Amino acid sequence: MKTIWKFEFAGDFGPFPLNMPEGAEILSVQVQRNGRPCLWALIPDQDAAPKIRTFWLFGTGWSIGIEHLQYIGTFQFYSYICHLFEEG
Repeated sequence: MKTIWKFEFAGDFGPFPLNMPEGAEILSVQVQRNGRPCLWALIPDQDAAPKIRTFWLFGTGWSIGIEHLQYIGTFQFYSYICHLFEEG
């Protein structure tokens, strides 16, 4: 059965890993009421093997010298406008 899971992350700029089930499809990235950035993903199989995925967080106007990044979404975090990308 498909489910939607939430993955909180620290909001530190630069690369960070998230452990997600294989086949997870990212739906949205936003800041929740608790002030923490969160990523929501559709999980097609809750029993799928976990896979570490690498994400990058950049601020507006920052140089991006990393190749092979896929845009995920933009959100406001305190006074920053943040742009989330996935590596690979």
